[in-house]
Amino acid sequence: MLQILRARLGLASLLVLSFFATVVQAGDDPDAALEEILQSLRKVDRATGDAFEKRVEELKQLAVKRRTGHVVIGQIQVEGKTLPVDVASQVHMFPDGYFLDAIRKPGESIGFRAHGYEPVDVTPEGPGPIEDLGIIRMKPLSADRTGSAEGSVMIKKLPGAPKLDQVDIRWTILGFPTNSLTRPGAYPRSPARTSLKSKVAADGSFSITGMVPAKYRLTVKAPNCLTQVLDVDFAEKETTKVEPILIEMNQTMNVEFAVAPECDFAKAQVEKTKFVPDLKWRASDDVPEFASDLQIRQKDGKLYMMSAYSPSRCVDLGKAELNEKRNVEAAEVPDSVPWLGDDGQLLQLPIEDGHVYLIRQSHWKHWILFRATFADK
Repeated sequence: MLQILRARLGLASLLVLSFFATVVQAGDDPDAALEEILQSLRKVDRATGDAFEKRVEELKQLAVKRRTGHVVIGQIQVEGKTLPVDVASQVHMFPDGYFLDAIRKPGESIGFRAHGYEPVDVTPEGPGPIEDLGIIRMKPLSADRTGSAEGSVMIKKLPGAPKLDQVDIRWTILGFPTNSLTRPGAYPRSPARTSLKSKVAADGSFSITGMVPAKYRLTVKAPNCLTQVLDVDFAEKETTKVEPILIEMNQTMNVEFAVAPECDFAKAQVEKTKFVPDLKWRASDDVPEFASDLQIRQKDGKLYMMSAYSPSRCVDLGKAELNEKRNVEAAEVPDSVPWLGDDGQLLQLPIEDGHVYLIRQSHWKHWILFRATFADK
């Protein structure tokens, strides 16, 4: 078994795996392994087995189209009460822990994480089009090897501000590292991961113990306040200090807007709506329900606009009434204007009170003219 593991994973990866988990010998015949998985899934539900088989073919074709990566299959087995579906990882999990995904490239690891368990990293080596990673067993982590964290929250004393005992702090384990061809760099997809809660003391301090050496997502919520999200790395037997968190009240704004297929708003209907932080806004029903024209983010009490669907460009036309800008021309948004996006190299445009903005949304093939006002101010 060790010789096979060395051949598939390399000696360095073998040492990591022997420390973190037991990996049962992967099959030398991926087609036979796939057939075994399909038979097992179909015994539970034929439609599930058919869906697994269909997805394998789709991912194989994707790898061919992208000219990189290949499909990996296998099975997660978790000792104890935790279910495989609660394991955080990039891979799509099926009944009985069978998993499937297309990796970006061989030689890069896939992470499997579950609270209370040893982290597991597996490195696919190929070849494709299908690689059987075998059975991956996750073992409980002993309590004397866990880590902890300490931090504090603060709330500005403003009208309507919540009290400290209304702050909700939760931790969710993440499944890094990722090596996904379908969603490169994406957050893990597991749908049912359990979150852990930290209680906030009267002085705003909070803590958590029993954390495995992995990355956790810290989510801080309070009524009428901006949700804040931080990723925190934990190490064995160490206490991580979280920087103080200032909880901001939501900054809302009223918006009047018009949408036109071309940059011609002379007769376009004007509508009204309200923007809040973390909003994903569809200016038109022509945009699919899962998508958006704009995303609104808040930082340090200020709202910024971004877009996940590029190319989307925007210019600030200055402080004015919406009707004063109905005759705006397309030349106001040339190709030299950076795309709106949440990447550091793209534009995150601050929103100013009373200003009018022109958006050239090339992805959805329409233009948007809107004016923002901050009624709260």
